Amino acid sequence: MDRLPFYVKYTGAFRDLKGRGYKFWKAFASNYRVYTKRFNGQEYGQWTNIWQHHGGYLEVDNFMEFTWLIVGTVARGEHKHWVYPDSIFRDGGKLDSLTFYVNMKDFTMLVDDANFPYEQTPDYHLRHRKEGITKEELDAMYEEYYDTWRQISLKSYIIQEIEDLLADGLIAVVPDERKY
Repeated sequence: MDRLPFYVKYTGAFRDLKGRGYKFWKAFASNYRVYTKRFNGQEYGQWTNIWQHHGGYLEVDNFMEFTWLIVGTVARGEHKHWVYPDSIFRDGGKLDSLTFYVNMKDFTMLVDDANFPYEQTPDYHLRHRKEGITKEELDAMYEEYYDTWRQISLKSYIIQEIEDLLADGLIAVVPDERKY
């Protein structure tokens, strides 16, 4: 993949991350310095990483290199219009997560909230196939879908963490001019 146009730069002091619930560790043989925050008390739950190398940058769970899309959306306040869908379980109430579709080719992002038309989800045609489609056609449809789209579900507390980091001036979406 070519370099993406933006990334999320961490602008704060790394030593302050521990007080925000981040844990320090070293990754890979290069001993990259990473600060990770896991949410909801789960060891393997959703996370945010702040990497110290390359000047410091934020990754949000499976958004990874596309984190700038979700952070930019929250920075513009667009998340305030999202409607969390009703729960399908007996207890009712609202779900506390949303599904996002990231187009890895043109860098657009769709938010599958309660107002999003189900028929417009990128994988709708895969879930509701017409009769008579061949295995080769189906394989080609799946290949095109997975080459184009990344589907990510995020809990609301991740959005809150992004809001908090933005409000405290600790992250910013900036052009990616880093040298590797």
